[in-house]
Amino acid sequence: MKTIQERFWAKVATPVGIGECWSWTSYCHRRTGYAIFGINSQTGVPAHRFAYEQLNGPIQKDMVIDHLCRNRSCVNPYHMEVVTQKKTFAVQYYAWINFVPDCN
Repeated sequence: MKTIQERFWAKVATPVGIGECWSWTSYCHRRTGYAIFGINSQTGVPAHRFAYEQLNGPIQKDMVIDHLCRNRSCVNPYHMEVVTQKKTFAVQYYAWINFVPDCN
């Protein structure tokens, strides 16, 4: 049986370069476009948070992840920054107005 980490990384298309987006190849939320990883048959978590926490450790409860690349289906931890909800709203406001999901 595969570990949870093996199941997760099997759903990621990782190009050669660290600087490129690592695209989530599985389910994305239809309304938000964020990648979702099914921990089990009843629990799904944001895939970018799972990836970040696997490589960097837990994220404080009052903090969120900001995609620096602005690609919501990207799970490359090097493209993420831990910020407050207030900061992410301020930074992403105009991007959200014109958002078009780029996930499958």
